[in-house]
Amino acid sequence: VKRDVTTEHEGEVSTILHDEIKEGDMINLAAPVGGFVLENTTEPQLFLGSGIGVTPLVAMYEAASAKGLDTQMVQVAENEQHLPFKDNFNSIASHYDNAKLYTHLKDKQGYIGTEELQAFLANKPEIYICGGTKFLQSMIEALKSLNYDMDRVHYETFIPRLSVAV
Repeated sequence: VKRDVTTEHEGEVSTILHDEIKEGDMINLAAPVGGFVLENTTEPQLFLGSGIGVTPLVAMYEAASAKGLDTQMVQVAENEQHLPFKDNFNSIASHYDNAKLYTHLKDKQGYIGTEELQAFLANKPEIYICGGTKFLQSMIEALKSLNYDMDRVHYETFIPRLSVAV
């Protein structure tokens, strides 16, 4: 098995895999069990991902696009060198006419703001957000300030590693 793990500052599993697991170590893996899935699949879809948080959004973006739904994927990254799954997203966007892809680079554009976010909401999409806690909180605050229907907002975040005294 090839290991290709990027360490994320808030990613508990990636930190363990990167720092503690060595070649030859045996580990048990289980299938994903998350409940972060497409909802209301007859409506337009907006995917907002930051950093490695785009991982679950790749399949969701492709599935929604394949269904013929209007889809928008906004990938937020520090810079051009930190765009996980860039080729996957480009492939999906080029394959489906209904799939739109936007890249937001913080080193050039700063953080994504309320006004910029509002531009993606005209068709009242179902929204999926995945990324670090700071990104998630800023997106939710922006959506609330726009009086967006929060029943249409779904999210998954990374939980920072906890220190536990034993």
